[in-house]
Amino acid sequence: MATAQVRVNPDDLSKMTAGVQRIPEPGILVIFGASGDLTKRKLLPALFHLEQSGLLPANSAIVGVARRPLTNEFAQDMQEGIIESGVDKADPKLESFVKRIHYYALQFDDATGYAGLKA
Repeated sequence: MATAQVRVNPDDLSKMTAGVQRIPEPGILVIFGASGDLTKRKLLPALFHLEQSGLLPANSAIVGVARRPLTNEFAQDMQEGIIESGVDKADPKLESFVKRIHYYALQFDDATGYAGLKA
């Protein structure tokens, strides 16, 4: 299969996107399998960097879903992962970001659990 290579001049790209900022509407981001290491080390730090840049909607929420019965410890564990990624723990946006992190325990083969997640 043939592939095509497209080259864009960075100056042209900056002209095309000048003054354009695309921030999505507020919503709920659900991360399945959230009790794993990937969420703590990569996903939540990346989402926090969007928060720092002003690119994450203010009224959005993050819901981690996994089988383990976790409660408030989930958000604290995710905060530790964000700090371990190099974020200053005194960052003024960190506390409000962590308050938007929630956890929902769900057995993935239990259809009734998804109704609870939706609620």
